[in-house]
Amino acid sequence: MNSKIIKSTILILSIVLYFFLLCNLHQSILGYVNNNFTYPLDDSYIHLAIAKNIVEHGVWGINSDEFSSASSSPLFTVILSLILYIFGNNSYIPLLINILFSLSIIYLIWYYFKNKLSYTLLILLLILTIIWTPLPNLTIIAMEHTLHIFLTLLYLLLICEILINKNQSNKIIYLYYLTSFLLPISRYEGLFIIIGGNLILFLSKKIKISIVGGVCSILSVSLFGFYFIYNGGTFFPYSVVIKTSLNNLNLIQKLIPFDNISSYIKDNTARPLLICFIFVIIYSFLVQFKLKKNILKIIIALSIGILLHIMYSKFGWLARYEAYIIPSLLCIIFYSLQNSYNASKRLSLSYQLLYYFLLILLIYPTYYFTKRSLINHEKIIIGAEEIYNQQYQTALFIQKYYPNKSVAINDIGYPSYLSNNTHIVDIYGLGNTQIALAKKNKSKNINPVIISEIKKNNVKAAFIYKKWFSDDLYKDWVEIGYWEINHRVRYIGKLAIGGTTGGACVYIFSTSTELNDIEYLKNSLKEFNKNQLTQNAHFTKLEK
Repeated sequence: MNSKIIKSTILILSIVLYFFLLCNLHQSILGYVNNNFTYPLDDSYIHLAIAKNIVEHGVWGINSDEFSSASSSPLFTVILSLILYIFGNNSYIPLLINILFSLSIIYLIWYYFKNKLSYTLLILLLILTIIWTPLPNLTIIAMEHTLHIFLTLLYLLLICEILINKNQSNKIIYLYYLTSFLLPISRYEGLFIIIGGNLILFLSKKIKISIVGGVCSILSVSLFGFYFIYNGGTFFPYSVVIKTSLNNLNLIQKLIPFDNISSYIKDNTARPLLICFIFVIIYSFLVQFKLKKNILKIIIALSIGILLHIMYSKFGWLARYEAYIIPSLLCIIFYSLQNSYNASKRLSLSYQLLYYFLLILLIYPTYYFTKRSLINHEKIIIGAEEIYNQQYQTALFIQKYYPNKSVAINDIGYPSYLSNNTHIVDIYGLGNTQIALAKKNKSKNINPVIISEIKKNNVKAAFIYKKWFSDDLYKDWVEIGYWEINHRVRYIGKLAIGGTTGGACVYIFSTSTELNDIEYLKNSLKEFNKNQLTQNAHFTKLEK
């Protein structure tokens, strides 16, 4: 069979596998959400809410009249806004964007390695990229992660081309500059890879390319940072400022956060990645120093990025934080395997035996990433069901009974996206500047700031997870009751898989002590619970 046909068939089969897994996951979700497709994370709707307000009101925020930098990916929010502007508001648009970038990842890997790997290794590389990343699961989450993966992979492949080819075309160099500009604003962890990449280029005497690429990265982050500051926010989005694990550390601990590193290694989240890197470094070191050295530079660049991620970022939560590392890591592993196979005839028997022995190192990561993908699949189904039964129901209630009013919430995505001109006070801080600044400044007690924001915005009702806050926050509010969802547990063998929401119960308070406000909330809940509340959630009324 013609080699071109075989290579094209490999690409087609990979795309078919991706769509098969994606459609299966989509249909599984629909069976649990009354055919009303729901994303498994409330965060997905934060992007939609901001994009909707940008298009309809020219405001970057979860409210149509208030700035807030709740998005952790400015680039994804801009792309989403442009598409909403062209095609109109539709909750499926983030899913379609993720399908496009997932296909781009598959095509980019195929295009770059189709003439560098054997047919067997090429199809294995594509299959494992789809399953272990895992691309269908990240597509269903419908956030910025597939965009981040694509730009990370493209960035490293461009560096590889720049290092290999002495006389690069301007097209490659300009594409590198553009990718350097876009990568850090796809997710700020992109800066980790860029630091490693620019260092390698600089040491490889590609000084001009390294400096210009670094300037492009700093420029993109700064443009958004100064825009956020101009609007009263912080240089980095509130989600980055609030959720970072470095807030409570001193300068030395921030520079060398040993606690972060040790905790990740102890709970197995970073260990498989470290094992993979031990493999590729030793494996490639032996092969490349017998043949050529450029791939070692790519390994070092990615190693620096992973080390910085371990030090300053997170792992887990639907396998999305570290997902951008997996395809690039797989590409390095398979390229190393191909090189070692090509070199095996020219190397001694002892070297060949050492290569086969090193393959044993991959047994644990293979087991871990396969299990991780299965767990992730189950969590996504449960998460979508819980978001439908909890955040969606909350959003429907607020949309119907509190239009043109103010409410306080701590999980803001769905309610802010569906709000009918309702002003959302995000008491967690992602969507509220004053609360975010209080957290950034390490205020020991931010409750006075929250209460001040509630009074300033004339909030009448609050929908919160109690365990996220101290009792002092709501001690003067009137607790009406709570919605409780039935936490569904799925199993992989004997392993129980839980959901993604912040708690089974959403507690409902009247923040106003006025009798009319309290009665209105009670009567509204009574009507909603009778006519609209999903069967998989129930309301418990508190009598006082």
